Amino acid sequence: MYRILLKPKICLLVVVLLLCGVLLILQMYWLIFLVAAFTLMLKIPFLAERNSWVFLLAWLMVAIVLAIFVRLFFCEIYVIPSTSMENTLLKGDRVIVNKLAYGPGFPVNLQDVPWSNVFVPRLYRQNLLLGKAHRLGGYSKVKRNDLVVFKSPLDKRQKIIKRCLALPGDSIGLINGNALVNGKLITIVPTAKFLYEVRLKDLKTISALIVDLGVKFTESGSITRPSRSKVFLNAFQLEQLTSKGCSLSVVFDLPRKTFWKKNSFDGTYGHSLVVPKKGMRIDLTKQAADIYLNFIKAYETPDVLADIQRGLKFYSFKKDYYFFLGDNRSKSVDSRTFGFIPDDFIEGKAIKFF
Repeated sequence: MYRILLKPKICLLVVVLLLCGVLLILQMYWLIFLVAAFTLMLKIPFLAERNSWVFLLAWLMVAIVLAIFVRLFFCEIYVIPSTSMENTLLKGDRVIVNKLAYGPGFPVNLQDVPWSNVFVPRLYRQNLLLGKAHRLGGYSKVKRNDLVVFKSPLDKRQKIIKRCLALPGDSIGLINGNALVNGKLITIVPTAKFLYEVRLKDLKTISALIVDLGVKFTESGSITRPSRSKVFLNAFQLEQLTSKGCSLSVVFDLPRKTFWKKNSFDGTYGHSLVVPKKGMRIDLTKQAADIYLNFIKAYETPDVLADIQRGLKFYSFKKDYYFFLGDNRSKSVDSRTFGFIPDDFIEGKAIKFF
């Protein structure tokens, strides 16, 4: 055993793995690629025998290419940019985006390539087209309740993370923040939270409980105000305050012009929304056009309006779509705002590790 460990190659491998582990813990991700590139180049006699400047230049180039390749096709680190996933993920938390789970996608344009804005800024601003959207097969499919990182439809250069509520072909509805999928109420994860308006009947009794529960008030709310206050509550906090006689009602601070407010669906028969599925055929009635036409134009067929004018009565979807929600339901910009997300926008499955 000891003789095996003392072999130069084994010693080098152990040292490299330990060093990469330390750098990962210290969140010095870029240095991991430098270490990996240096170790790789030591095994190439042609490069190892060059002078120091050639070796250094080649080392940096190999590290950059290796880092881009890993981020495109294997995994990358994503920092939570907002409070929309509280309390499951807090602002500043880091997750690993596993791109092998659903299958890595090839970059469609230059803005999809990591650090292209640094190395080729002019071409980056021109958003150079590289090819059509294509995804390799993954070892799993997107499931309900998965935490998924995807391109923002509001700005494709930005990536956001949400929880998957509905899959292609599902019918969905929302009633007071409660989600219904295919007619069944979806259990809310314990870490999700909502914004409630609270009236405190017994301030002295409730105030200590509020402090113990760590209830967070909005800027307009306060524990000392006898009038109605707005607070963020998760399932446990809601149960505790309700049992003490607090009067609660859900508050949604979504923008006035949102996808969901324009198309109100309560989940009951005849009032649910069907998530588009590849091959799903719809009649292009006025009601269907109001719901789906913008997505068809944006993600599939830009000239669909001209086709309708020429007499097109039906349309079959070419892609699968998903519906996502943030766990901080009252303070999340998600599919209620921007609607369905096509499968080629999905980057990978999020795994929390820091």
